[in-house]
Amino acid sequence: MGVVRRGSLFWLAVLILVASVSPAAARHLVMFDQEEYTVSPGGSFQVKLNFDWDTVADGLQPCPDGLGALGLRLTFGGSDARLVDAETDVVMPPAFTTTEGGILSGDNQPHRDCGAGWVEARGSIGFLDPGYDGTLLATLDLENLAAAGTSYDLSLGFFHTNSFANFATPTADTLDGDITFGSATVTVVPEPGTFAMAALVCCFICGWATSRKRRH
Repeated sequence: MGVVRRGSLFWLAVLILVASVSPAAARHLVMFDQEEYTVSPGGSFQVKLNFDWDTVADGLQPCPDGLGALGLRLTFGGSDARLVDAETDVVMPPAFTTTEGGILSGDNQPHRDCGAGWVEARGSIGFLDPGYDGTLLATLDLENLAAAGTSYDLSLGFFHTNSFANFATPTADTLDGDITFGSATVTVVPEPGTFAMAALVCCFICGWATSRKRRH
């Protein structure tokens, strides 16, 4: 009995050791092209959303069989930024803009929309179309509304929050359970001319103070 028990403990220890040294399972990542965007008050900035099939491998990896559908939502403070026109300011790959009906059930016609604090996009390839073999999911042009010296977050999530799939392969196998989302920060800085003007004013004040001191 003691021998059997020691043998069981040995194999249990082996399994634990193998699990501890095995690489973590790769998850699919939907991410921003930058971790931080720098913009001036009233300025515009461009955001690119990318897909990475294998977060362990170097660089962005496309879906091996191509993507068949995407559905995502970008959120931010409603008073921080805005997107003027989703039809022109949100660009998706042509593969996802088919109007012939997609591979998923439910309403999966191409869709782009925006409101105070959010932008959403979804699309699907056609039934007989090949999967999308790129990594760029969407390009968005945003206008900053926040003041200099402030910052705010950009967050990503799924378009569908019900039973409908968001990301899928060309054979309609959902990927949602293995999708994780990245985040980014927008930092608002004064325009370069503002710094120059402040420096000029500072020099003028220092010069005036020095001249006055000499006169006295």
